Amino acid sequence: MTTTMVKVKEKQTCTNRQLADLLVGLYAVQELKGLKFAIQVSKNITMLKEELLYIDEATKPSSEFLNLASKVNEIQEQNNEDSLEKIKELEEENKELVDERKAQIEEFNTLMEETVEVKLYKISENDLPVDITGKQLNGIELLINI
Repeated sequence: MTTTMVKVKEKQTCTNRQLADLLVGLYAVQELKGLKFAIQVSKNITMLKEELLYIDEATKPSSEFLNLASKVNEIQEQNNEDSLEKIKELEEENKELVDERKAQIEEFNTLMEETVEVKLYKISENDLPVDITGKQLNGIELLINI
């Protein structure tokens, strides 16, 4: 029996969070066998990474914040009685930096809820690997063309 793969890119409206979840779902199935399936998975991963890149770029922590986070981690690893106090002092000394990062995180959450229209490469039910699990299928259900 010959199977045919739906190669059409179908426009779909979803949130950036749904796209990020779909990308995670695609990574979870990328090792499954099946040439047609693998091609569609690969195309969708490439497209979604490009589509979500601006969110990643907009929410990258500054080098100054990463430096502060490293200091906080060092203090936490020491696990001393005064560790929490030292961390609070460090955060107070760098309040502007911490506030900037909190604002970045709020912006990330806002961006993740934005609705976008994307063209997804659909996968025919006939092209799904026989060993795909329900959990894996749930992760890519936006792509399944039933």
